Amino acid sequence: WKEFLNPETLRRRMLSASLFLVAHEMLKAAVKTRLRNFFLVGFDEKGFRYSPSYQEKVLSLDPKGKNDAWRASIVWLEQMSAIDQNDIAKIVECTDARNIFAHEINEIISGRKRPDFEALFPQLMELIVKIDKWWIVNVEIDTDPDFADQDIDVDQIVPGSQLMLSIIHQ
Repeated sequence: WKEFLNPETLRRRMLSASLFLVAHEMLKAAVKTRLRNFFLVGFDEKGFRYSPSYQEKVLSLDPKGKNDAWRASIVWLEQMSAIDQNDIAKIVECTDARNIFAHEINEIISGRKRPDFEALFPQLMELIVKIDKWWIVNVEIDTDPDFADQDIDVDQIVPGSQLMLSIIHQ
């Protein structure tokens, strides 16, 4: 109760959790939204239309067989060597913390459950930047004729997500 009734403690806990949630949403976009948009072929009166290849090459990879875009996209990124098993373990750890916040907020406010959002935030940053850099190098640059035959220093690539997350982290 002492922590719960301390406005400064509660404010810090909620602020770190909120910033963590923003970063987790950015991770979701890096993992699944960009990939889904890659397979976007247009839209009609029913909404967006995706290439049948999206179902065949991505959604079918869902380990649970439910065509879940999140799980399937993680597998796809691993198959493309964009992420590895260590990254997947970090994704799971961060997603578990996000789910505690989303579904058990009272446990967090009361202090009974305390995901360390501040410690997990840098992991999210690392994952997002890694995936975004991979996408830039292996999809955007590789498919852009303006970059053909140019040497690209990957270390010099700074995705917009990296700038934004650095500001948030500070």
